[in-house]
Order: sequence, then structure tokens, then C-alpha cells
Amino acid sequence: MIGQFMFDTMGVANTLHNQETARALADGLTELSRENSDKPLEFLSHFLLKKCSEKSKDLEGNAILTKPDPKGMFHSFVKERNTTEDNPQDTKSSLSQSDPDLGVLVQLERKLQMDSAVKRTRVAGELLQSERRYVQMLEIVRDVYMRPLRAALSSNRAILSAANIQIIFSDILQILSLNGQFLDNLRDRLQDWGPARCVGEIFLKFGRQLNTYTNFFNNYPVVLKTIEKCREVRPAFRAFLKRHDKTVATNMLSLPELLLYPSQRFEEYIHLLHALRLHTPAEHVDRGDLTTAIDQIKTYKGYIDQMRQNINTEDQLSDIQRSIWGCPPLSEAHRYLIRVQDVAQLHSCDEETGFSSRFYEHTRDLGLFLLNDALLVCRRGTAHTPFERTSKSTYQFIASVALHRLLVEDIPDSKYIKNAFILQGPRHEWICATEAEDDKFLWLSVLQNAIKSTM
Repeated sequence: MIGQFMFDTMGVANTLHNQETARALADGLTELSRENSDKPLEFLSHFLLKKCSEKSKDLEGNAILTKPDPKGMFHSFVKERNTTEDNPQDTKSSLSQSDPDLGVLVQLERKLQMDSAVKRTRVAGELLQSERRYVQMLEIVRDVYMRPLRAALSSNRAILSAANIQIIFSDILQILSLNGQFLDNLRDRLQDWGPARCVGEIFLKFGRQLNTYTNFFNNYPVVLKTIEKCREVRPAFRAFLKRHDKTVATNMLSLPELLLYPSQRFEEYIHLLHALRLHTPAEHVDRGDLTTAIDQIKTYKGYIDQMRQNINTEDQLSDIQRSIWGCPPLSEAHRYLIRVQDVAQLHSCDEETGFSSRFYEHTRDLGLFLLNDALLVCRRGTAHTPFERTSKSTYQFIASVALHRLLVEDIPDSKYIKNAFILQGPRHEWICATEAEDDKFLWLSVLQNAIKSTM
């Protein structure tokens, strides 16, 4: 890896530009290959530092170094390499007659090229094996679950209706068909594999058919809800899942767990493609297709991540709605939670005096739920459980204020009040205070940014 990095980034000509550097690197890489260190970068850095220290001592002893001729060295290297390529039998003798360090570098370069080809073959084989395992997991869904359910339906001993079978299995079977063909293409390509063979074009063809996955992910929440609903209302299906879930035939996985595999597969594709491109020379015809395929798969993984985030946001809003007594429906497109802040609500005993001499009374506790388009103001209470030291907060809905209609005013600290501010809505006003100064600063900063975003 060290040699490959050096030659990929610097090139042979630049490496030979300085004879002393070339010799030190050659010695270091040779020593590294002998030691087989687990930490090659650390080993090489210590070796070069040691070399540098020795050279400094030589300079102090008035050792005179002659200035190298970079052009002459490079021409000599090119000449040596051309000679060895034309006369491979004379490789060792020709190198021994020239600078031995040049011979070491030539051998290292060739070894790196050979290692790169071997590693590329190994990664291509891992890609094939990985795809085979993935297809086998999809086949479990078909063979262990779908086919017995359809057989029961055909024999008038239905466990699930035809409609529910279609909802649960149709999209995953389309993915199985797509990836089965993809696996066949990879297998055919690797049967006559060689250094010049390509797999990038196969990935590009696969990437143009990802609408099959899009259909699956769009229906994914419906599929899971259908499974849970049928499990609850149909005892025969509940017994069927109990017989088949988490068995040897399913690799100790349940049906919902098997349906996770398509969403996880694209991260694996990205890792495998990166490894394949790493060991593909820059001038190789497959290099461009691999880069395009990586970008294509990354883009689609971003779509999956966004869909996952949207579902998590919907679940989070549903949890908030359930936790607030009397809360109106919160689920709306593009709405999400930004921050929750617990505060004390204060009441001023003398509205006519200035802030600095005004006295405040703590009336109740509030919970402020900041969404990207509204602020929920809730009464906060504390609930204790018998035999438990912990407590939990309870919330009761008071009001909801659209952010574009909310005004915020800071209250300076005085000897009567700390960390306070005013929230002014169209109908209500709340004087609030946080326990810590940092909480107030962070809350007002986030709140002001959210308000600006709605303008």
C-alpha cells in the first residue's frame, strides 16, 4: 500500500528526482517487506527518521555530497526499464550492472502492479460472493414464506388472502428477479476474468433499473403494517410466522428482518466498488465506469437515507403528539422537530417598573416544543412511579404559535431575575426563564434562526 500510494501520487520520475530520497525510500520499502509490519506507515516513518538522523551525523563529519543529476537518473531509469522489457532474461544482470537502487525501484514497481492485479481479481471475486449471498437471502423470502402461503391459498386452506400476499411479496420478488439477473451477469463476466476485464458497465446497467427498488421502498411501510395487522387478526398467519421465523431455514431471522436487506445492500455496493477502483489502474478502461457507478449508487443511497429520515421524523412527531395531552395533529409534510426546552413561566408583580427593578413570581413550568414552522407551548408536570427513584415529565397542550407570528424579546439579568426572555404571540404572552445561561443562549439562537427560516 505504501509503494502504491507513492507511485500513484508522485510517479516514478518525481520519485527519482532526488537520488538520496529514492535510495532511502527503496531501503525503507525493502525493509518493510521483510518485517511484514502491522503498521506500515509507522514503521516507514521511523525508518526514514532514523535514516535522516544518520545522514545528519554524516554531514556534521564534513561528508561532502555530490549534487545528483535528476534528468540523467530518469533517462537511465527509462533506459534500464526498456532494456529489461525487451530482454526479460537479462533483467537481473542488467540491473546489477547499473545503480542497484534503480533495480530495486523497478522491481518494486512491477511487484506493485502485479499485486494490484491480484487484489483486483480478489475484490471482483468478493463482489460475486457477496451478491450470491444477498440473492440467497432474498430467495429465503420466496421459498420459506411466499410459496407456502400461495400453495395454501391454492388448496383452499388460505392463511392469507391473495391481496395481502401481493402487498407483502410482490416488490421483494421484483428485486429478487433484478438481482438474479445482475448475479448472472457478474458470474458470466468472472468466468473468463483477466486484467483487462470490466465490471463497471454491469453496474451501470443495474443502476438504470433501480426503479424496482424505488417501488419497494415506497411501499415498505405498508408492507410492514400489513404483516403486523395480519399477525394480529389472523391466527393462522400468526402460527405460520411462529413456525418459520428465526429458524435454520431463515438464518435465524424473521420476515421483517429479511426485508431489511435491500436497504442495507447499497452501502455494501459502495464499499466493494471503492475497493475495486482502488486496485484498478488510472488508465484502465473500467476506471471511468467504476467512478460513474460509485456516484450513481451513492446518489441512490442518499435517496434511501432521506426516506429513512422522513419516516423517523413522522414517528418522532407521532410520539410527541401522544406525549402531550390534548395536542392537535402534528403530522404534516416537511414538518420536523428542532428542539425541546423546559422553562419556568414567570409573572411580573409590577408591570410599570423597569426590567432591572421588576420582581417576578414563578407560576408554573412549561415545555416548549420548537418545530420548523410552529412553537408548541405546554404545561409541564412531573410524574413519579412507586418504588422508583426516577420520574418523567408530563405535558398538557396550551397553545401553538406559527413562527412567523412569534416575537422574541430578551430580558436583561438583574438581582431579581436571570436567564429570562419574553415570547409574544398574537393572543398570548409568556415570560420564561431557563435554569442555565447556556440553555437560554442556545434556545434563543436556535429559535431566532428557525423564525428567520420561515420569513
